[in-house]
Order: sequence, then C-alpha cells, then structure tokens
Amino acid sequence: MKYIFSIFLAVWCFASCMSDSLIILDDVESYVYDEPDSALQMLSMIDSETLSRKRDKALYALLYSIALDKCYIDVASDSLISPAVDYYKSKGRPEYRMRMWYQYGRVLYNSQQYSSAVISYMKAVEIAERSNEYMLLGLANRGIAECYAKTYDLNESLKYLEIAYDDFVLADAGRYAEYALLSMSKAYISLDMFDDGMVICDTLMKNAYHKKDTVMMKHCVDCYVSIFSASSFPDYEKIIACADFLSDSLNTCLSSVLLGELAVAYRYGGDVEKSRFYEERASRECADTLILRYNDYRIACASGDYRRALFALEDAALRYDEIHRSALERSVASMQRDYFIQRSEYEEFRSLAKTLSLIFFSVLFCIILVCVTTWYRRRIRKKERDMMLLVSQIHELSLEKDSAINEFTCRIENLYETKMKFIDSLCEKYYSYNGSVRDKYVLEEIDNMIASISDDNEIATLESIIDAFNDNVMQHIKETFPRIKEKDYRFLCYWYAGFSTWTMSLLLNERIENIYNRKSRLRKKFEETDSEYRDLFLRNLY
Repeated sequence: MKYIFSIFLAVWCFASCMSDSLIILDDVESYVYDEPDSALQMLSMIDSETLSRKRDKALYALLYSIALDKCYIDVASDSLISPAVDYYKSKGRPEYRMRMWYQYGRVLYNSQQYSSAVISYMKAVEIAERSNEYMLLGLANRGIAECYAKTYDLNESLKYLEIAYDDFVLADAGRYAEYALLSMSKAYISLDMFDDGMVICDTLMKNAYHKKDTVMMKHCVDCYVSIFSASSFPDYEKIIACADFLSDSLNTCLSSVLLGELAVAYRYGGDVEKSRFYEERASRECADTLILRYNDYRIACASGDYRRALFALEDAALRYDEIHRSALERSVASMQRDYFIQRSEYEEFRSLAKTLSLIFFSVLFCIILVCVTTWYRRRIRKKERDMMLLVSQIHELSLEKDSAINEFTCRIENLYETKMKFIDSLCEKYYSYNGSVRDKYVLEEIDNMIASISDDNEIATLESIIDAFNDNVMQHIKETFPRIKEKDYRFLCYWYAGFSTWTMSLLLNERIENIYNRKSRLRKKFEETDSEYRDLFLRNLY
C-alpha cells in the first residue's frame, strides 16, 4: 500500500511540475520581446526534462534563444535551439516557424556559418512575407545584409539593407529604421560612394541633434571621419574637428579607430608630439592589427620614412589577404558542410520517399484492382440481368408477334371465309383452260363473284386490317404517294394481305406476268423514295 502511494505521489508531483512549466511558458511568450531579462530569469526556473512533449520542448528552446538574443548574449552553438529546429521545420504555426528560422540564423551567424545563416534568414523571410510580419522581415533582411558584409559582398549587403529599411518603416519601427540607414551609410562609404553616405549621415545627424540622441550623433561622427579619411584628398582638419566635437560637446570617449586617425592627422599637420600621443593610445586600445599597421604606413608616409612605410604596407597587405583567405576558407568549409548535410538529408528523404511511394502505389494498385473487380462483377451481373430481360422481352415480342399474325390471318379469313378458298380453286381451274370457254354461264357467275369480292367496301375493310397489323403501311403509302394508281394501290392491299398470285391476277383482271412486273416496278419506286417509311414499304413487299 505504501509502495502504491509513493508511486502516486511521484506521478502527482511530476504532473504538477509539468503543469507549472507550461504555465510559465505561456506567460513568458507574452513578454519575451519586451522584457527579455525577466523572461530569461523565468525560463531558467524550468527544467526542460520535465517537458514530455516535443512541442513544449521546442517552444522552450525557441523562447530561451529569443531571450538570450534580446539580452545581447551571443550563442554560437545550436545545441540549445536544435529541439525547436527539429520540430518547427516541418510543423507548427507559421509565427513559430519564422521566429525559429530567424533565431537559428542568428546562431549560425555567431558561429560564422554565414552561408547557412543566409539560408535560414531566407526561410524566415519567406514565411514572414506571407503573413506581412514587417518587423521580423526587417530583422531577417538585416541579418542577411550582415552575412554578406562579413563575406565582403558589399553590394548585396547594401541591397538587403535597403529592403530592411523599407520593412522597418512599414512596421513603424523608427529606431530600427534609423540604424538601418546608418548601416547603409557605412556600406556606401565602404563602396567609395561618399556622396551617398554623406547625404544619409547628414539626415541622421539632424534628426539626432533635434532628439539629443548622443549615441546616434557619435555613430554619425564616426561615419564623417571615415569619409574625410578615405576620400581622394583626406581632410585632416575636419577629422580633428570631429574628434573635438565628440570630446567637448558629446563628452564621449574616442574610439581606437578615431585615435589612429588623429595620429595620422596630427602627423600630416606637423604636430609630432600629439601624433605620437594618439598613436600610443591607439596601439593600446585597438585590437585590430590590420588597422594599426595601416596607420603605421600612413604615419610613416607623412614623416617621409618610406622604408618603414613599405614594410608597414606589405605587412598590412599580408594581413588583409590573410583575413580574406580565412573568410573565403570559412565560407567554403561552411558550404561544404552544408552540402554534405543536405546531401545526407536528401538521401534519407529519397529513401523514405521511395519507401512511401512503393507503399502508396501498392495500396493504390490494390484499391484499383478491387474497384475494377467490383466494377467488372457488377457489369457482368448487369449484363446478365439485361440479357435475361432481353430474352424475356424477345419471348414476349415473339408471343405478341405470333398472336398478331394469328389474329391477322383470322381476320383476313373471317373477311373472306370460304370465298377465298373457293375463288382460289376457281381461279386455278379458270386458268387451267388457258382462256377457252366451256361454259359461258359458269364463267359469268364466277366474274360476278369476283366483282363482289373486289368492290370498294371490301377493299376498305381489307385496308384497315392491313394497317392495324403492319404499322399503318397503307395509310403511309397514300400520304407518301398521293397520286398512286388505283390498281397499284389495290395490288399492294392484296399483296400485304397475303393473297396468291392467281388470286391477285383474277381480282385485278390481269395476266400473271403483269402481276410480277407491277410488283417489280413498285419495289423499284419504293427503293428510290427518300421517305422515312421506305423500309416499311419494302419490308412488306418482299
């Protein structure tokens, strides 16, 4: 019982700690940008091991990286932010993803992996552009500019500084916009575009003077010094005036770069004591040996010691080449490392994609096979049902046709009953004599019977019976051939009724060969017509 209670207590404590950590994370997220010191202090109270979900660990890593960056604590290792990178690179809300890519770019920049940093910043820019996050857009574009500046690609650096300035203006971040202009001024000066740099410095200096912003004024004075020193005809008097302004008006310490410039300026002015004084101060405070050696070269030139100037210039050139070579090697090494990492990731992705593709196409094939089989079986069943229905309909039609034929025959027989049989027999006997007369009175009686059968009333009755069982064929003949001859019409009635050739010859009072000729002539006439009932006429005439 005690053992179970201990387990329950441990689980409860763990859940409570985790709950408190999540509350702190949600709270810190709301003020990490405005109060990074407090945020860093609160985040330090969280034990990341108590966070069980990857999402919570990623948020913790992201907020901690932001707090450190905002407190001006540079982090060159990606061990802290890696949980955020692993999680947010493929999932999470867009605002978290773009923050992660920006902070990851900051870490890569601090570790001097400038090419990789540019890629990370670019991904942050891509997401921020879709959500119109102008502040983060400005920060990311400024980071890209800094990376290009570190690799001495000043034109690209200037390009992204201009973009960053526009983004800061849209974000209504005036302070950031001013410092973006200051960086643009320095880029113009590095590109020997002194007029453009001077225009920006003048604008910033005026604004800073009205705001009494001594920090910005100091930066502007440093830019003026760079312009006066790097121009084709250095203005050493203005350099000394700038130094006096910083010391007297702004009451600020002079930078090591400005101390070196003052040493050169006083040497050209002939004041050797002040020149040596500032040269000694510059050598103590300046850690950049390249700048010191270049100042030695200029001071030696001003003193007329050209041998010393040559040695100093050669040493400065060697150091400058070494710096550039180191930067290029670092850039190439970074690119190679990125290439192999991306290649490894690509191979993993390719293997995974191949496996997923195989699974997908296998499942798709099975689905298609099942669908085709089901469809084919349904189609066979439908055809079987249709076939059974068709057979049933054919059987019914056959029965109806047999019934119609029987009814047609019966009605024809009822019309003429024994008259037809009797007349057929008489006709046969009549023609057996080949026109000779044995008994004149008998023949007259036969003629009278034939006339009674072929009168108009009998023809009308016969016509109605034929139309009833042959799709109104006689009516359609009248409509199609309104001028048909009476004998042709009677012949068609007798033929469709099924009379024998002997009977039709007798009823029409024509010879047998004329009957056949009449049939051939009418069939040809029907074949030449373009009536829609052409097939009906011919079907009954064969």
